[in-house]
Order: sequence, then structure tokens, then C-alpha cells
Amino acid sequence: MKIYVIAIMLSVAATIGRSEPELKGTPSELTGYLAGIPKVVTISGEAEIKLPADRACVNLKVSTEARSLQDALNKNATLRQQISDELKKNGIPEQNISGSKFSSRPEYGIFSDKAKSYKIDNTIRVIVADENQFRIVATAIDAHSDASYNGVDFENSKESETKQKALAMACEAATAKKQLYEEKLGAKLTLQTFTEGQVQKDLPLQMQKEAYDYSGVSNIKSRSSGVEGVAQSISQFAEITYKAFVTVQYQIKSD
Repeated sequence: MKIYVIAIMLSVAATIGRSEPELKGTPSELTGYLAGIPKVVTISGEAEIKLPADRACVNLKVSTEARSLQDALNKNATLRQQISDELKKNGIPEQNISGSKFSSRPEYGIFSDKAKSYKIDNTIRVIVADENQFRIVATAIDAHSDASYNGVDFENSKESETKQKALAMACEAATAKKQLYEEKLGAKLTLQTFTEGQVQKDLPLQMQKEAYDYSGVSNIKSRSSGVEGVAQSISQFAEITYKAFVTVQYQIKSD
């Protein structure tokens, strides 16, 4: 056993010798050197807040194509305005309708480098508060062959404030740990660095499934089960969990 332990010690010593610079000097000099190396501790803090989802953001993709780029753009703008007007007429507030992603691409012939047409994809983002409003959006999609359902995201209307509150709570948790360590270990901790993690938003599994299963449906009418599935989720909003994480590094100074 002694031989085995000695072998391990020699192996570790050899590894340290290869990876670290060689230290030379008297014992007192080495003691002074080691004492001058900053001693640090890393403390993490986390917090979570649960709130019921109170709205859903439905994405409608509007795709138009024409021989010229200008005509494709004009057709897309006209259709988007038409859909927006229909939504407002049927009870969707104007402030809940907005433009989102935009893309354009030329379509080429098989044996030609010249574009034969241009396709424009644009997204309308509609915030709905209940199942009835979602059905209004679904009806608008079904009425236009160039419009399609492109997914839904569940939210809480106070999401921004909630994320800030969760982050503040995570900082408070880290500070409480720091104070506990100072009290119990008799050391003074001085702030060195701080890292803020992205606030994580977790949806219940059923909401994730609905948002995933029916995203990218080409025609919502041809997938009536998709309408019913999402509509049911909207009518039965569940809780969203917001999780915040922070990491704080302190330098240790003995009292």
C-alpha cells in the first residue's frame, strides 16, 4: 500500500511539474509568495417565479410570388393589410397585430441563371387572449391560400417585469449566502466578478407539445385537430416558470 501511495504522489508531482512553472526559494520566500496569491470563492444564486400564461402569440406567415420583386412585395403588403383589417373587424385590437420576420428569395429556372420569379415571406404576429380570438385568427388564415399558421408562443403580459424580479431575487440569494459565510467562517468577502445567466422560461410539457406539433402547418383548415389542440391550450392557460441564475466571485480576506 505504501508503494502505491508513493507512486501516486510521484505521479501527481510529475504532473504539476509539467503544467506549472518551477518555484524556487527559501521556505520563508515560498510562504510569502503563496500568501500573496488571491483566495477566491464562487457563490451562485438562483430564483424562480411562476405565473399563469395570460396570452398566446400566434404567427401567420404570408407568402406571395410574382415575376418581379416589386410586384411580389406589393402583393405581400396588400394581403397583410387585408388580413389585418379582417382581424380588427372581428375584434382583435389593432395594437395586438404587428409585423415580424421578413425574407425574400429569387426562384430560378432549371437551365437559367436569371430569376423567373420572386417569393416574399412575411410574418404577422397576433396576440390573442382567449380561445375565441384564436379562432378568429384561424378563420382569417383559412380564407387566404397565401396565408399559413406558423406556430404559437405562450406568454405572460408581465414577462419583462417578472424576469427582472426573478433576477433580483437570485442576486438576493447569492448575497444571503455571502453574509452567511462571512458570519460563520469569520472571513471578509470582497466582490471580484459577476456573471448574469439568461433568465430561463419553462412552459408546461403540454404547452410545449401544442406549440411544437402545430408549428409550420401549411393550412390550418386541413388540420382541424391542430386548431382544436391549440385552442384548448389557450382556453386552459397553465403556469409559466421563470428561472434566474447568477454567479458571483468574491476574494477572501481573513479578519
